[in-house]
Amino acid sequence: MIEIGLKEGVIVGVDISKKAIYQASIASKLAKIDDRVSLIVADICNLPIKNDLFDQTICVDVLEHLAQDTKAIAEIARILKGDGILLLHTPQTNQVRCLFSKITIPDHVREGYEREALIRMLHSKNIETIETEETFRFFGTLSADMQRKFKKKYLHWIVFPIVYPLSKLDLFSKRRGNGLLIIAKKKCHV
Repeated sequence: MIEIGLKEGVIVGVDISKKAIYQASIASKLAKIDDRVSLIVADICNLPIKNDLFDQTICVDVLEHLAQDTKAIAEIARILKGDGILLLHTPQTNQVRCLFSKITIPDHVREGYEREALIRMLHSKNIETIETEETFRFFGTLSADMQRKFKKKYLHWIVFPIVYPLSKLDLFSKRRGNGLLIIAKKKCHV
């Protein structure tokens, strides 16, 4: 997804998967916002979009799937206007699992990122960090792990609704989060 606007705003969604774009088109029709949504099948490392076009960009749990993550960040910087906002979420490295010692996600090319390394990558592409927040602490991770572990057995339909509300307790936790949320801004050209 590239931009989320308000009443007159336009939402542009980008995914390399035709299936994901198809599912997003159905969801936008069901939400009755399809007149404000434009969906594009494209590679984030080579976006068919003009420079300095968007005020806001959202990139959630994408970078860990990409071999060319630095190139993807460069493309995000290219399409963001000066002072444009980036909301970025990715897993962190050295994750602490709750019940299951190791859950691997097959299409990840890396486990995640260290906070400082990701901030340096953003800064190298003219994007400055405004705020960072760790996500998926104990209950959030437990919820996600259980959903992945039991999905094939359809038990996640029973377990997830019970465990997910507990993830709100993570707001009070000092435990290291397994996810990293970054709010950043593209520096204006001088």
